[in-house]
Amino acid sequence: MVVLQHKTVHLRQQIPIEEFPGMALYKVILGLVCTLGLISPEPVTAQDSRLPPQRVKLVSFQASEAASTNSSARFLPDFPEMAAVTLNLWVKFRHFSPAVEIIVSYFGFNDDWLHFWHDFLDGVLVFRVYGYKVTTPVKIPLYVWNHITFSFVLASSEYHVLVNDKEITSNLTVDYENRIGKNLPGGGVLILGQDQDSPGGGFSIPQAFSGDLADFCLLSQYFPLNNLKDFRCYEHTSIEKSLWLDAEKDWSLDGDVKAFLINTSTLDYKFREPYVMLPEQKYFPGLCSESQLDRQLHIDGTMNLRPVFHGTFYTKLWWDNTSWVMASRLLPNLKATMINNDPEDYPVGLHQWLLSGDNCPAGEVDLLLTVCGEESFPCNDGTCVHMSHRCDLRAHCDDGSDEMKCDKVFVGTDYEKTLPPPPPETEDVLNVTLSVIITAVRTLDLLDQTVTLDVQLISEWEDPRLQYADLQPEQFKNQVQDIDRIWQPRLITTDDTGSLVDLMNRDMFLVVIQESEPLPSDDTRYIKAIVFPGSGNPLLLRQELSITFQCQFDLLWFPFDNQRCSINFRLNDVESKLVRMIASEPQYLGPEKLLEYEVRQVTLKGKDERSGQKLTIVFTNLFLYYLANSYLPSFLLVVISYSTFYFRLEDFNERIMVSITAMLVLVALFQQTSSTILKTTYLKLIDVWYMMNEVKVFPATRSSKGWLRYDERASTGNMLAKIFQSNQSLQLIDVWYMVCIVVDFVMVILLVVIDFTRYYNTNLVKVFPASGGSKPQHRDQDMSRKYNMMARVGLPIVFFLFLAVYGIIAAVQYFTGY
Repeated sequence: MVVLQHKTVHLRQQIPIEEFPGMALYKVILGLVCTLGLISPEPVTAQDSRLPPQRVKLVSFQASEAASTNSSARFLPDFPEMAAVTLNLWVKFRHFSPAVEIIVSYFGFNDDWLHFWHDFLDGVLVFRVYGYKVTTPVKIPLYVWNHITFSFVLASSEYHVLVNDKEITSNLTVDYENRIGKNLPGGGVLILGQDQDSPGGGFSIPQAFSGDLADFCLLSQYFPLNNLKDFRCYEHTSIEKSLWLDAEKDWSLDGDVKAFLINTSTLDYKFREPYVMLPEQKYFPGLCSESQLDRQLHIDGTMNLRPVFHGTFYTKLWWDNTSWVMASRLLPNLKATMINNDPEDYPVGLHQWLLSGDNCPAGEVDLLLTVCGEESFPCNDGTCVHMSHRCDLRAHCDDGSDEMKCDKVFVGTDYEKTLPPPPPETEDVLNVTLSVIITAVRTLDLLDQTVTLDVQLISEWEDPRLQYADLQPEQFKNQVQDIDRIWQPRLITTDDTGSLVDLMNRDMFLVVIQESEPLPSDDTRYIKAIVFPGSGNPLLLRQELSITFQCQFDLLWFPFDNQRCSINFRLNDVESKLVRMIASEPQYLGPEKLLEYEVRQVTLKGKDERSGQKLTIVFTNLFLYYLANSYLPSFLLVVISYSTFYFRLEDFNERIMVSITAMLVLVALFQQTSSTILKTTYLKLIDVWYMMNEVKVFPATRSSKGWLRYDERASTGNMLAKIFQSNQSLQLIDVWYMVCIVVDFVMVILLVVIDFTRYYNTNLVKVFPASGGSKPQHRDQDMSRKYNMMARVGLPIVFFLFLAVYGIIAAVQYFTGY
């Protein structure tokens, strides 16, 4: 499918537009032109009728419109030597040449001594006078008379160039140093309309002139600037050594040339007929690059009551009363015929054509003739919309063609999607930038030791094998359709153990980021597009995933712990040798505080350039819950138990009941805490806390008087044993409880041994009466009071020492453990 778009269209007033069939279409076109402000008529004034009725000779080259070398005018007399040159002419181009259009060629012994040509592609007029060259930048339109005057002094190289009586700044260069300051020799051959490679011959079609010349003269005199304005050849016929085209006996018109007289009023650029110019186009025709058909068409004249379209170079399009036909002035076998569904159709818009004789494959092709400007997109019906409306998810063309075929990627037939793109010239491998955005921590399960993350993986790379169409600054407008056609980095995701993680792909899309300028116009695509290269415009693959992976939690310092959970991204072994993964700074967008932990740090690092990247998340325990529900209650129980040392020694029941109750509550609290956290084979910091609290609670029970059987004390030991057996795994918080329990048990045994060695000789412990004067009674009371006082002073000291050490360990681990 190809498209022929056209670039400049002129509607001359003499065309009987009102007689055209399909006049409605042309009203649309003219309305568009008027809307764009492109109508610039120059009305004829009353002064026109007072112009002198002077008539001059007009010579038409390639009058039959056939491109050939058999169309020229040769000056017959000997060319005179000149010290100065003034060239004046009126010129109207019917066609341009893909090379240059030679208007004047004066050939000497082995070179052109005087040359005047127009270069359409470069937009310049060039005058060569012996050893000098004057280049004048100017845009010359087709089908319009232009007045050109050039005056040059060879001795001083002073010159003036006027186009339509306005001096144009030009550039003077020297082609031959040995000719500077010398006169233009005579005796050569002067030819109009062809380029000479040898005297009077060596013509070539790409350099032939197709158009009209009038009021041409070549004078051997220099004129100052004031005299060059409104210059007319017929006013200077008395100058010797001069050449006039009007002197018929001095010229030989050869081949396809016609001559006739016209009024000078026809030539005056000030009094041109009103005309309409449709905007110049520079967009894709859609023919193959080797096609001989022109990509620019212009309207000039009529045939069979319909307009004729002329190509800039050689193509002609007209209505032959049955169909629209396109042919070449240069190649007789080249022909294209439009397939008509309606006799009233015009070639404007998208139509099917039968093509033959071209370098492109013959057969049916789709060609698009449009008048849309550079900033416009041509709809299939020939109308135009702004280029920004192309593929913007809203139809602006009446036929909706601006939203058709909106794929942003051009994939060549030799593209291999299993191979990574080639690296840049300065690199040995392809760089793929990996960005990780964590949007949420979906779950963090201590018991199952799993973490689930919602992650956006963003991979960015360049693929110079591709080309892109109509890229927009907004990324969402550059989404690629059917992304499986192109190569993408396939990431392998594992946890710290090397096991594959569980992936749930929630969404994936590929976009192109516009960062470079577009390529030059490409006329091989039939749908107009602004094409961008693959290099300089990276691809961005965004994957939205839910990743579930195993994390080995270390609860030694629980609840002041920091947990590090990691996942690894890498390429397969083959691609890792051809692709380098570069990490960018990761982002965490979710809430920092979770139920039990908060997200403290997220890093993305690689061991080396080709080993992949490691994403690490550091979770910090929110320990305030345990301060309120474990540490504070157990601390208050210790205070309550400690307060029994201030009870009277005689109040045995109160002291023993408060102490044992506090101890039992501590055990229950410890068991409750242990059941809500992960069981481990090592002691946790919270276990130490509970053990130490039991130590502080139990001594209060010994300072009371009375008889207790050993089996009662043994039951306490059994209770402690059950506590240890019930807690098979200990965290840091367990240590708090267990230290209390263990030390408490040790203190009980120690007090029993002391009491036994001093007072017991049976399996009962004798308790002396509270009153009486016996000496043992006072000795026992003294010992009890001493013990009670030691407990009052010693236990707070031990408690605060333990609390200080415990707090330091917890703080160091919390702030530096990650």
